[in-house]
Amino acid sequence: MLAGVHDCKWYALFVKSHHEYKVEHQLTIRNVPTFLPVYKSVFCYKQRQVCTDRVLFPGYVFCRIDLNRGPKLYTIPGVVRLLGANGVPTALNEDEIEAIRTIVAKCAHISSCEFLSAGDDVHLIDGPLRGLKGVYFRKEKSDLIVSFPLLRRAISIRVPPTWVGSAGGRAILPSTAA
Repeated sequence: MLAGVHDCKWYALFVKSHHEYKVEHQLTIRNVPTFLPVYKSVFCYKQRQVCTDRVLFPGYVFCRIDLNRGPKLYTIPGVVRLLGANGVPTALNEDEIEAIRTIVAKCAHISSCEFLSAGDDVHLIDGPLRGLKGVYFRKEKSDLIVSFPLLRRAISIRVPPTWVGSAGGRAILPSTAA
């Protein structure tokens, strides 16, 4: 039996390549709350456009569990290990999970990208994701790279330049920036 929700914490499971859906299904069967963020991706195949769901963080499945009383995760086919430091699983911040949920639910232009270890700390000062913190990186127009250090992954969302502010709360990009 699972512990009360207040005893459970979110963890990131590192899973075998292309096993995210299988691991999520096995966790669901065991009544473990899961979160597998996906996004819509359009690509060309044989002269036509195909839309498919893609895993936002390939190789990871999030689960909410009490490590002391929950099911043994290593018995689930495809699970490699729990993410952590020095062999000790590290719980994810609840705010990080909620930020990912918000981004997946509210952003139309979203994609997976490389993690950034350097850049300007920024937060969104306008729009439905107001208050979200991340790292700003300019690619084509204006992309906000939201980095989650424990995962060593990042996601990219396109936002108007006027929505981006410095860590101090003031706008850092002029409204005419492209």
